[in-house]
Amino acid sequence: MLLDRYIQRCREDGELAPKSVDTYAATIAAVRSRMADIRVSEATPGLLDEILRGIRRDHGDTRERHTKVALNSVLTDAVLAGVITTNPVRELKRRRTQRNITKKGAAAIGMEQVRALLAAITSSEACQAKDLADPVTMLAATGLRRGELLALRWEDVDLDAKTLTVVGSVVRLKGEGLLWQDTTKGGKSRSLPLPQFAVTMLRTRKSTWRGPNTAGVIFPSSTGTLRPGQLREAVARGARRVGPAGRVES
Repeated sequence: MLLDRYIQRCREDGELAPKSVDTYAATIAAVRSRMADIRVSEATPGLLDEILRGIRRDHGDTRERHTKVALNSVLTDAVLAGVITTNPVRELKRRRTQRNITKKGAAAIGMEQVRALLAAITSSEACQAKDLADPVTMLAATGLRRGELLALRWEDVDLDAKTLTVVGSVVRLKGEGLLWQDTTKGGKSRSLPLPQFAVTMLRTRKSTWRGPNTAGVIFPSSTGTLRPGQLREAVARGARRVGPAGRVES
């Protein structure tokens, strides 16, 4: 199947991160039956539109988008090889999504609610026991992605300058588990300022941490390895204790 060759080429070229290739491979496996018997010459815009709509309905927006990217690459190769004259994916008109729920995103919360949420989390015995309070505090201070946060090392942080540099992410790869992945291909690291409350937390953590840390990161697991993401649990636990007016409830 041409889509399998696309995945193999992605693995060999190294242009996509291994985690991204695994994601595309999972998508192809999930939608394979919809395209197994279709020849390249039969892939009209109308047929592909119908297939993509079905994928979206049954598997969601993300898998529809990944399938479209893979199809576009495969059919571009077919055009270059002279098998077809035009790429039907590119002829698909951009469809507007009709949703019953208005896309307004999550409601923003004020600083008082943020402070109350952090107070609830840092005072939670359960969060302290699982070492969740510090990483959630860092998350609130920086807005980092979960994988980026859990990949932070002390050499990535300058406490005197109150800055951090994002150079990696913790990812889970099929058959390999959790890995620290460099995200600076092409020199694309980025620096972020650290607010004082984050600097204070980090200084305290650096001077008091006595747990194992074979992974060499700021927020390791209880056994010293790279840790899986558990931050949603901590935020939810704290949010349940924050009242509508920003008060911490017992």
